[in-house]
Parts: sequence; structure tokens; C-alpha cells
Amino acid sequence: MTNRLIALFIISVLAAFVLGYTVATKIPRISKLEAAIKSAEQEIANMHQLNGYRYEIEYVIRGNKLFARSLPTSTRLPDESLVFGGGGEVTVDLETGSIIERRFYQ
Repeated sequence: MTNRLIALFIISVLAAFVLGYTVATKIPRISKLEAAIKSAEQEIANMHQLNGYRYEIEYVIRGNKLFARSLPTSTRLPDESLVFGGGGEVTVDLETGSIIERRFYQ
């Protein structure tokens, strides 16, 4: 019975170390992802200020890059006509948070 308690204690201590290591390594990744998303959102917002359209952003993570694409939306003008806004794409490096590439579609 004592051997089982000792084994259970050792397993629980090891599990606590594994959990602590996992949390400690994931938090910096999450903060880098948040910084990359903010950078992409800011860049796309700057793109859309040029034409004033509403937009939605779609995110994809591939490898070490975040791809953010603003989906074109339509805006109804006062004369009831529809205008379709252009979209844009931004690629952000997840490690540095810097913008690698940007494309704006009119």
C-alpha cells in the first residue's frame, strides 16, 4: 500500500511539472499570436480607411505565419445602389509580429 502511495505521489509531481512546462511554453506563443493579430487588424483597418467600407477578417495560421484576409463586403449607398468594397491580405510573421507582405484589392 505504501509503494502505491509513493508511486502516486511521484506521478502527480511529474504531472505537475509537465503541466507547468506546457503552460509556461504556451503563454509566450499566445501573446505572440495576439500581437500578430493586432498588427494584421491595424494594417487591414488602414487599408479600409481609404475606401470607408465595412469588412470582416478571416485568419489562417500556416507554419510560422499568420495570414489575415479582409473579406469584401457590400455597402448600400443613399441612392440604394450597392457598392462592393475591395479586400486586402496581410501576412504576419508570428515570431516577430512584423508584417511580411500586404496586398490591397480595389
